[in-house]
Amino acid sequence: MTTTIEATDEVGRYKSMQQAADELGVSRHSIGYYAETLSLTLHKFPFDQNKYLALKDFEHIKALREDAESRGRKQRRARRSKP
Repeated sequence: MTTTIEATDEVGRYKSMQQAADELGVSRHSIGYYAETLSLTLHKFPFDQNKYLALKDFEHIKALREDAESRGRKQRRARRSKP
């Protein structure tokens, strides 16, 4: 879902999809997929073509990715240690 943000909102509370993708090391498409899967809202500013993700939503995605990565590492270690 995409919403338009009024000019009175603070721009600093959002990350562009490209900024989020760069920080997480994924594509913009992946950020859109995460937003859709997690039912997060993407925002747009007037006269701006970019879509933005609220910082709290970005942090939520980041935490979920870190959790998934740590679970994957634990599973790989467990498989390696089996005789």
